[in-house]
Amino acid sequence: MKTACKVGAVWSLGLAAVLASTVTAEPAIAADARARIVPVVTSTAQLPSCRSIEYPGDGGKISVQTAPNGTVAWGITMYNQADVAGRWDIDTLVNARKTTSSFHRALTGPYIPHGSVPPAEATRGGHFSVAGTLVSANGKTFQTAPNDCIIL
Repeated sequence: MKTACKVGAVWSLGLAAVLASTVTAEPAIAADARARIVPVVTSTAQLPSCRSIEYPGDGGKISVQTAPNGTVAWGITMYNQADVAGRWDIDTLVNARKTTSSFHRALTGPYIPHGSVPPAEATRGGHFSVAGTLVSANGKTFQTAPNDCIIL
């Protein structure tokens, strides 16, 4: 499912393979006389695994891998190296809580922002995601798109 697009000067860094909670196309019908439509929410078990996944976007991609010891590593690669220089404000989250693996700094040259979340924070069965913004030195603004995955 492609969920990102260019809006003004804002480009996505990643696309969601699956959204955190998806609504099925077939609604359940309530038993009352008005027959109101009730959306059916699917299980989060349909999220992709964090074992090894990439979320490609318009300006770059987010990569996530889980090591055998449970450490979750992540990185963001920009397609155009001229876009890398600028202010990066990236947070990593497990179950919507910030982890110690954030990246908040200005870059002046080629670099791949990256980090890792130790097993004590990257709990098995948790939802991992990377969220943030890059304001590039060349005037472009990039934002991450939804990229939840399940830590296995």
